[in-house]
Amino acid sequence: MKKRKHLLAADSVIINNNHVVLVKRRFPPGKGCWVLPGGMVEPGETIKEALVREAKEETGLDVEPLRMIGIYDDPERDPRAYVVSVAYLCKLKGGKLHKSRECEEVRFFDINDALNMNLGFDHGKILRDGLMLLGFLGKKVLVGGTFNIIHPGHIYFLRKSKSFGKRLVVVVSNDETAKKKGKLIFPAKERKKLLESLRFVDKVIIGDKKDFFKVIEKERPDIIALGYDQEIDLSTLKKRTERLGIDVRIKRIDKYGDYSTRKIIKK
Repeated sequence: MKKRKHLLAADSVIINNNHVVLVKRRFPPGKGCWVLPGGMVEPGETIKEALVREAKEETGLDVEPLRMIGIYDDPERDPRAYVVSVAYLCKLKGGKLHKSRECEEVRFFDINDALNMNLGFDHGKILRDGLMLLGFLGKKVLVGGTFNIIHPGHIYFLRKSKSFGKRLVVVVSNDETAKKKGKLIFPAKERKKLLESLRFVDKVIIGDKKDFFKVIEKERPDIIALGYDQEIDLSTLKKRTERLGIDVRIKRIDKYGDYSTRKIIKK
């Protein structure tokens, strides 16, 4: 039996504002695959030194290794050799994003999008393990609404919804849908910006014009929170989510005060 070379590698999970850095490989193995920044540890180099060097070479970013995620030693994880990888969570310190000769592309991906990607090697597992350490993979709560004028009732609804999980994803109605409910005060892009400025909101999406379930299918929430006056066919919701293989719970949020967007507009 031919002996395989034993090599040591270092891989980085670099998180910034709910986004993770990925690079697209230019050469085999895994040509064309998105992976985490990383590479082989060179002679005389520590693992942390390798992490810093590889991140700079592949992405142009300056990082600081903070916490070890784990050791990944599946003998089949890399076809070139028996490569053992030590993965770290890394803090972004500076630099300017740019690709290296070894990469076709480098960019930040939303964490949810990255989790749904088929990353090369075992980097999908490394990413999930890193996000688990950071607490990102707690329950995801999804809410929806027009949010034409954000008032104290909305703040209560969003805060209460966030209390059910770790991440709050808000789906704001597109302009076409919002106009059907009355006078449109702010376009969807502006309403999205306002919601993103709230520190307890983790992500804001403008809703699909035709099918609300497209967002549910993509985000795959653990909980959907509904306002006291939001009308939705719960039977249809249950059937559609089951068909998509999503085990979701529904929470109904009680009313707070006598706040109403329509009343505010009339004044």
